[in-house]
Amino acid sequence: MTNEINKKSIGDSELWHILFFAITTFLLYLPVIHKYFVSDDFKVLNRVCLEKTILIGGFFRPLSDITIYLNYKLGGFNPIVFNSFNLLVHGINAYLLYIFCLRFEVTSDKSLNKQFAFITSLLFLTYPFHNEGVVWLLGRGASMSCTFALVGMIMMLSHYTLLKRILLTCSCYFIGLLAFESIIFYPFIILILLLIKGIKRKERILWVSGLLITLCIHLIIRFRISGSLTGSYGSGFLKGEPAIYLLNIVKTAGRLIFPPTGKWHWLAFVYIAILAIFGILFLQIVRPRSIRPSMKVIKGLWLCLCISCIIPVFTGVSTITSESDRMLYFPSVFLCMMFSMLLIFFFRNAFGKLLICFLLLSYNIFF
Repeated sequence: MTNEINKKSIGDSELWHILFFAITTFLLYLPVIHKYFVSDDFKVLNRVCLEKTILIGGFFRPLSDITIYLNYKLGGFNPIVFNSFNLLVHGINAYLLYIFCLRFEVTSDKSLNKQFAFITSLLFLTYPFHNEGVVWLLGRGASMSCTFALVGMIMMLSHYTLLKRILLTCSCYFIGLLAFESIIFYPFIILILLLIKGIKRKERILWVSGLLITLCIHLIIRFRISGSLTGSYGSGFLKGEPAIYLLNIVKTAGRLIFPPTGKWHWLAFVYIAILAIFGILFLQIVRPRSIRPSMKVIKGLWLCLCISCIIPVFTGVSTITSESDRMLYFPSVFLCMMFSMLLIFFFRNAFGKLLICFLLLSYNIFF
């Protein structure tokens, strides 16, 4: 009887969390829920909805196209239907990130860990610089690929058997790649998360081998169907000058925390200053106390952020408009985790945490 009551209370709690993130997402983006189609939307809508063509040469994102077709069957070309789907995916992602952070356990203190999970999800939900993945019809590919990446990370930390966890995570990786390529370096992120959790070498080899095999299968299918491995956007990979990619690193780093502006030199200067400040603060929170996150956790999340930014570095991120913001959707997961960890463990009193959290959320919502 007690077990049944506990299961029911947990189920009710999870339902409330899902509803909270979903409703908050719709309230936050209510001003743009009527937004009409723009740019390449018309080409894809014509191809998918009217011509009923999903698989084409040069691109391989069938999952995104399938959802567009299902939205069309549900409400015709009513933009509210398409926009609502995008918002629902974003709300689900915030919830999945909450669940992952709870299971990830950056600290042994359960109360602090819940605070960490909730604040991370709120920061991610309101994060303003991946909006293209939320409000643009075709940007949904980035948010959907992130959905399956998060589910895979949750499965990695589940209580299933090792083989089942690997198979489920590999399946999520494969499905996520069918939506967008932003998670292509996912195997290395999983490897880092395994290292943070102290998983033994033999098990890590099994995980990475499974994920790399999954990637190879995906690439073979992608090439056979689309005739290309990198797609139209990836044709210029590794053909630019090294200085271009160094500049893209600065641009990507700056755009992770600042709105687009034409003055990228100013952007770089302010970013370096803030990065130095946050570096000092992160060093301050590493203490020999059990409730503090270890340096291994901090370094690991930093590496996950860097790896997830490889794609935006190669493709380039605009510092003038919000174009290409969708490339920052997956990296924002780890950025928000790092900001939340800093907030939770650096500020000791509740008032300080609430004040900084309020300022961060206000900054996000404003932009």
